[in-house]
Amino acid sequence: MSYKEALERIKEAKETNATSIDLSKLNLKEIPKKLFESTNLIELSLHNNQITQLPKEIAQLTSLTKLYLYNNQITQTPKEIGNLINEPISKVQSCEKIEQNL
Repeated sequence: MSYKEALERIKEAKETNATSIDLSKLNLKEIPKKLFESTNLIELSLHNNQITQLPKEIAQLTSLTKLYLYNNQITQTPKEIGNLINEPISKVQSCEKIEQNL
């Protein structure tokens, strides 16, 4: 499992207008930028990777209501995540050390 697999899943989700995507357990160190084009995502699973930071582009996912981040190396989220225009993210499962800006 790899970055390439993540890109394939993102492409498939975009082509089918999926509202959820599972990028967990791919040993990702960063979130592929292509993901942020999928603005209709409601649920995003990024758990069990090696991600160290969430980029500010996460705020482009304006429909997002569920975000799974546990078992990563993230220590804080960008302030932009608090600017999501949809309902507040109702479910964030994250790292123990995360500083949330929700």
